Amino acid sequence: MRLAALTAPHTQTAEAQEGSLGGLLQWQATFRTLQSAEVWQAHGEWVSSHDARFGPGIRERFEMASRVQPADVDRARQHQQTCVR
Repeated sequence: MRLAALTAPHTQTAEAQEGSLGGLLQWQATFRTLQSAEVWQAHGEWVSSHDARFGPGIRERFEMASRVQPADVDRARQHQQTCVR
C-alpha cells in the first residue's frame, strides 16, 4: 500500500484508498469478519443465554457477530491467506 494512502486526509474516496493486497477497505472487511466470528465463537453462547446489558456500540457488534455466516468466514480466511504469503 502506498504511504500517501495512509497519510492523506480522511476525505479520500474509497477508490483512492484502494492499494495493493486488495485495498484497505477489503482488509478492514476481512479483519471485521474474522474478529466477529472469533468473538461470537468465544462468547456467543453466554451472550445468547443471558440478559446482558452492553454499552453503546457493544450490543451492535455482538448482534453483527451473531449474523456472520460460515461462508463469510471462509471468504475472509481465503483473502487473509492470499495477503500474508
